Parts: sequence; C-alpha cells; structure tokens
Amino acid sequence: MTKAEALRQAQVSLLEEGEFIHPYYWSAFMLVGNWL
Repeated sequence: MTKAEALRQAQVSLLEEGEFIHPYYWSAFMLVGNWL
C-alpha cells in the first residue's frame, strides 16, 4: 500500500464513522515530501 492510499483510507474511515464527517476532522491530514 502506498502512503497516498494509506492517507486516503484513513480519511475515508473517518468519513464512514459519521461522527467525523465534517472536513474539519480529516482535511488537515496531508503528505509532505516524496510520498509516491
């Protein structure tokens, strides 16, 4: 699994929980540097 896919899965899991659906909770996560 790539780092980008891991980030995507983490964001989707937060969205699916319902409690954290607002972007406030998941939009701050980002990859920096060589993330391919």
